Amino acid sequence: MNTKKSLLIAVLGLFMFGCGSNMMGNRETEGEQAESEVAAEEADDMDNVDTKFLITNSSAGYFEIGLSWQDIAVNEYDYAATQGYGICVDACCDGGITLGYIPDGYDFINEPDMTIGAVLFEGGEFPDDVKFANKHKKNRDLFFITSDNCCGWYWNDKINYLMVYSDKYKTAEGIGVGSTLEEMKKAFGKITISIGWIEEDGNAIQVSVDKYPTLRFILDYESAVGGYEALSAVGETAEISDFKPRTKIERVLVKNPSEETNE
Repeated sequence: MNTKKSLLIAVLGLFMFGCGSNMMGNRETEGEQAESEVAAEEADDMDNVDTKFLITNSSAGYFEIGLSWQDIAVNEYDYAATQGYGICVDACCDGGITLGYIPDGYDFINEPDMTIGAVLFEGGEFPDDVKFANKHKKNRDLFFITSDNCCGWYWNDKINYLMVYSDKYKTAEGIGVGSTLEEMKKAFGKITISIGWIEEDGNAIQVSVDKYPTLRFILDYESAVGGYEALSAVGETAEISDFKPRTKIERVLVKNPSEETNE
């Protein structure tokens, strides 16, 4: 009798152990499946955008912050380039390089695809300082830019930031120039609309999302309900409702991650 009881207990134990193992196995399988589904979704997002025109936290296409741009512009995009201004705030402009195509019948880039913010070599506060304007004239790796309130020498072939104007460039979710605020909300969930110094900064209205901390999606103040005056009264942050339906992104700023960290 004891032998039969022992055998029955052993069989039941094996049965219970087998069920427990299967339950654990199922839990592990479900967890692995969930991870696979997330990875698949991310892969699908990446498949929607050509890497040649993919915007990330540190790049736009093959142009990556901190690296050179000249060979890429010519060999990968066949872009023409023009030295000039980057971003201007309160009549102080930094150095930038405009990239794009020169249409037939033109001798300049009519509609740029992007502006590369050049890396500062040495800055000055007095635009009419002739000595400073000639200081690095013999260095072919640098160029000089002056505006009403500042001036500076910049590296020809180093990327500090990227300002994208072309709607060809998109994030993995398909968001870029021409995308609407409603599309951004659908793609990212939470979006934050910040209002800066709209009187003196053309990029003062910026939309940011958690997934891309160094990207700023720029809006035009004319897209606000009530225009400039109404937006001026909103404060430092705004809501989608403060803008007209289907307000579009005008350009995308890819900030230097190191500068974002220091803020």
